[in-house]
Order: sequence, then structure tokens, then C-alpha cells
Amino acid sequence: LYLCGFPAFVLSNGSGLALFVGRVNSMVNLDQHLIEFYAASPHLSVEDATYNSVKVLKRELDAREIKVCCLTQEQCVYPINIACEDDAIRERSTQTFMKTIEFAAQLQAPYAQIVCGRGYFDNPEEDAWKRSAESLSRIVDKASRYGVTMVIEAASYNTTNVVYDSHRMRRMIDEIGSPNLKGMLDTCAVAMAGEDIREDLALLGQDMVHLHFADGTPLGHFI
Repeated sequence: LYLCGFPAFVLSNGSGLALFVGRVNSMVNLDQHLIEFYAASPHLSVEDATYNSVKVLKRELDAREIKVCCLTQEQCVYPINIACEDDAIRERSTQTFMKTIEFAAQLQAPYAQIVCGRGYFDNPEEDAWKRSAESLSRIVDKASRYGVTMVIEAASYNTTNVVYDSHRMRRMIDEIGSPNLKGMLDTCAVAMAGEDIREDLALLGQDMVHLHFADGTPLGHFI
């Protein structure tokens, strides 16, 4: 299950921690012990979190025998863009993923999700691609040293002009050429791209390691 949508709280506050505990208890009540952890404020803001604050999360998860299969940091609403033309924004974005990798390792999550960023839509896509690949190469290099595998999620063309379908995902995986970079599918993104998920599975093969099952129109999430 996707663990997200918490009411506002701060982990260092006793009442806030109680709210977090309530959410993970609900996972236990549903007999769910494997979750994808959505890293965003207020429960886990990557830029603000520390080793000790994540240690608190891990302790509560361990007490309930809940494992994290993937750590997914917020990168669509937040100004995170590893393909940005602005060097400062691109570097800050890259560094947030460096922290995500450390937290994924701390949570013993084998995967961390990533969207490949975007360039200005009136500039050549290949320029954005090159910036994204350069940033991603650095991120994957660190992931390999921490025993974490980055998984690329394609987003709709409204969101990104870098990896917006499975063919471009395949290209990026092959270009980086690391065993610590794999792909994933989101059924909403597959529908938005007009793709057939069976063809996507065949294209990605063993490099497809994670799935978001979402219901939509197709743009939207009803589950």
C-alpha cells in the first residue's frame, strides 16, 4: 500500500508521532506489511529530515513488522527537477535524491523512485535529456554504493519532456547502464501515453521491478 496523506504533524512532537503511529496501525489492521513510503511533508520531508527522525520512523515500522519496498520522495509538487536549465536548482534537486538514497538504505528499502525531470518546453528535448542523464548518473552511482536501486517512473508529457513513455524509459536505462537503475510502470501514465501495458512489460523485461496500480480517467487517481 501507498502510505501517504497524513494530517499535518511534526515527528518531533509527541502528538504528531501518535498520529503517525495511528496510520501505521491502520496498515496492521488491514494486514498490510509491505508499503511504498511517500516522502513528503509533514511525515517525511527529505530536505528537512535527519538520521534521527528517520530512525524514529524505522522503529515504529519495525515494531509492527512493516517493511518499505520503495521510498518515493515528492518531486512533482515540490520544485525538484534534475533536468532543470538552472544549475542551482538542478544541483539542489540532485542532492535531495542523495539524501533519499541514504534514508532508503536506513529504512532498508530496496528501491527509491525517481522522475527524470523536465526542461523548458520551448527548448530542445535532447538538451533536457542530457542534463537529466548527467544528474541521474551521479544519483545512481551513489545508490549503488548504498545498496539501493533507483526506479524510473514515466510521467505524462504534461509533467515532463524527458521520460514520458516506456520507450524513453528503456532508452534511459540502457544509456545509464547500471544494475542499480530499473524501471517501473504506473497504470495511469501508461494510459496517458496511449500504451499497452503488455507491450511495456515485454519492452522492459526484467528491468520492470515496481508498479503503481492507479484507476483514473486516465488522468487522475480514484483508488
